[in-house]
Amino acid sequence: VEVLGGSESARARINAAIAACVTDAASATEPGSDGAVAAEAAWEDLEKSLTPGATLQDLIYARIRKSSLQDFDIDSDPQPPPFFATTTSSVSAEVLRNAAPVFSVECRYSFSGGVHPMSFSRYFNFDPASGEQVKLASVLKEGAMARLTAVGEVHFRQERKLAATGKLEDQGFGFPDGFALNDNYGFGEKALFFLFNDNEIAPHFMGPTLVEIPYAEIRNLIRPEFPL
Repeated sequence: VEVLGGSESARARINAAIAACVTDAASATEPGSDGAVAAEAAWEDLEKSLTPGATLQDLIYARIRKSSLQDFDIDSDPQPPPFFATTTSSVSAEVLRNAAPVFSVECRYSFSGGVHPMSFSRYFNFDPASGEQVKLASVLKEGAMARLTAVGEVHFRQERKLAATGKLEDQGFGFPDGFALNDNYGFGEKALFFLFNDNEIAPHFMGPTLVEIPYAEIRNLIRPEFPL
């Protein structure tokens, strides 16, 4: 995925975040990480080491080679350790929404091998005019988070095929203070997504949970200057 339109500064910021996602998955996508910092570092790499006409692919390949050389000393030992020889990993970036007022990308990382397979995803949301990341607080009306959380819990229970009431902890989910939405949200064409990754709120065998909240249900919670 590469942004080609819009202002030069907006393109730079968004494409740098995509490059960070693909080349530094841990920094860009793991819960609690600062994807903005990883994106800025990626763009600094492009400015310092590549020609003005360099493409996003050039940046990605340069960063992948750099990180690979840090992981393995290929000059003295061209063969990776046996553990890595039996594993595969993939990273991808997929557009969720490509229309104003927000451009959303899902960065997905998966790993097979070792003790057990794993995967996680993180959403990045940008103002297409400026390239700055869009925060949920700027989208919702003041005081709307509590109502959004209540709507989100309904969809969470539906997705997990749970009763409408009852403690989620009793069903194996880690919500000691009651249901709460996380900060891993993305804007789709028709719905707002919240993704709870593998091992985030439940054991690995229960897998991730995607909560999908249609915009039609939360129109009254969204600021009028942010039409979805």
